[in-house]
Amino acid sequence: MKKLYIRIAFRSDCAPKRSGAYRLSESSSFRLLMVAWAFGKEAPQVLFLDDNRRIPYSLAQALNDPEITKVTYDAAFTRVCLSRALGAPVGSYLPPDQWLCMKSAALYLGWPEKEKRLGAALGMKSDYGSEALRAMLKAYAENTRLSKSAPSLQQQRVWQEIMCAGIDWLREVEQKLEIGKKMPASELEIYYVSQLINDDGVQIDTDFVGKAVGHMDQWKKECVEQFRHLTGIGEENSALAFRQWLTKRGYKTDSVSIEAMNRLRSHADKQTRQAIDLWTQLRKNSINKYKAIADSVSKDGRLRGLYQYYTARVGRFGNGPVQADNLPASNTGRLNALREAALTGSYEQFRELSRRVPSALSELLPSAFTADRMSRLCVAEYDALEKSVTDWLCGDIGMEQYIRKLSKAIDTCASTGEAYVGSIRLDLTGRCFSVRLPSRRLLYYNNAEYLCDGALGYSGYDGHHRYSDMMLSGYWLATDIVQAIMRDILVSAVTSLYLSCHDVVMFYPNGVVIEDRRNLLNLKSVECLVSTPCWAEGLNLNVRAYWCKDYFVRANELSEHKP
Repeated sequence: MKKLYIRIAFRSDCAPKRSGAYRLSESSSFRLLMVAWAFGKEAPQVLFLDDNRRIPYSLAQALNDPEITKVTYDAAFTRVCLSRALGAPVGSYLPPDQWLCMKSAALYLGWPEKEKRLGAALGMKSDYGSEALRAMLKAYAENTRLSKSAPSLQQQRVWQEIMCAGIDWLREVEQKLEIGKKMPASELEIYYVSQLINDDGVQIDTDFVGKAVGHMDQWKKECVEQFRHLTGIGEENSALAFRQWLTKRGYKTDSVSIEAMNRLRSHADKQTRQAIDLWTQLRKNSINKYKAIADSVSKDGRLRGLYQYYTARVGRFGNGPVQADNLPASNTGRLNALREAALTGSYEQFRELSRRVPSALSELLPSAFTADRMSRLCVAEYDALEKSVTDWLCGDIGMEQYIRKLSKAIDTCASTGEAYVGSIRLDLTGRCFSVRLPSRRLLYYNNAEYLCDGALGYSGYDGHHRYSDMMLSGYWLATDIVQAIMRDILVSAVTSLYLSCHDVVMFYPNGVVIEDRRNLLNLKSVECLVSTPCWAEGLNLNVRAYWCKDYFVRANELSEHKP
């Protein structure tokens, strides 16, 4: 199939990390500045765009041609931005199954996602992606924002060279990753389905979100005034000033993190405890989540781009502005009363009913996600999924014995190149250690080096998503395998539902949310579609499906939501 390699440069007043590609591309300030492209091995072409120059017809045709595979670094972002540049309306985007994403492929194969680190890890000589070159692209965006005049010819030549280098870098990365050989069609399908779910989005009750932001702002204003009255600190975000204030009161601390403050509070006096409480409350994530939704929601009221493919080494999906897997479970009776007060009452009335404004708004957060008019939400959840997977994987021997088996298997693999533990296969080829799961998916651990006593060193992402040197023991390998199987069960359910023409709008580690737009959904059929995959024979999964009448609710008890 013919390939089109493409890169873009743009500017927008919206921050990509805060707003995401969908909202950013809808902004009136969004503008495509440069586009570079090349077909196959042809020389790259670069076009500088302005108000009078658009994407050429031949390139627009290629972008819409299903027989041409579009190759770029971050396909999720580039595809959405180019859709808007081509004039597509909100909610309509170039099909994701015509795109090949280097970033996603790198993550699947265990490599770093940042361009600079990826190039270095693959041993590439090209310096595209270095901070200096990326700074030049930012300078171009800034130049066009501040000045109505076109950049000088010298500037254009430099930036053209950068964009051409970016195309050559893409081709080299694709060759080194060997995507065609190493990335299975099943994973590409999962990536495409996740992007279609991102394109569709989930309906947001924007009136409720706006009210919640207003209540939170008023609560924050009250807390800031109380904090200033107690401490005399004029800037409530100054960690240094608060640390100095604590030191003067005899409580020396190197950190003012929530964890450190919770430890300090246990032996502090009353005034200090009050100040610590205000400091920690102002830093609760619930304060920012509603604003994150408001900053990211599209003009049509749908929140798009919730999922990022393969952001953990076991293959779990990352989240956009709001993490659906962290939404709290709630009692619907209390939720209805609080939500009504938040929507229709004043701040004082809501504060009186809720007593603790941040906790109440945090509990109400799931109710910001609703169904479109004349639709309803169906939730399918797995009960005790991790326990079910662990019991199935370990059998009668239990996790402790299974970990020992994995440690011995690592030793065997280091000497013979491969080892088996039940349905799990370990393989060590050169400096690449891989684990074949029951689903046939592979987990990759690059730069692997046998240490001793059932342990390997490798390069990968830690719990803070930092790519660094890591150690893999029998315990951590068992943890990865369990989490990876849970992920494969979830994506199997999501894919089955989506390919069965069910409108999946959200998913999280143990559940899927469907928008029933035709009122034809049957709970039993949903439970069947999310049941045990064909590759997990003998695994007993307890699945429950229920309706959400007006908005998304993670149930405490199934009986609350029986139709």
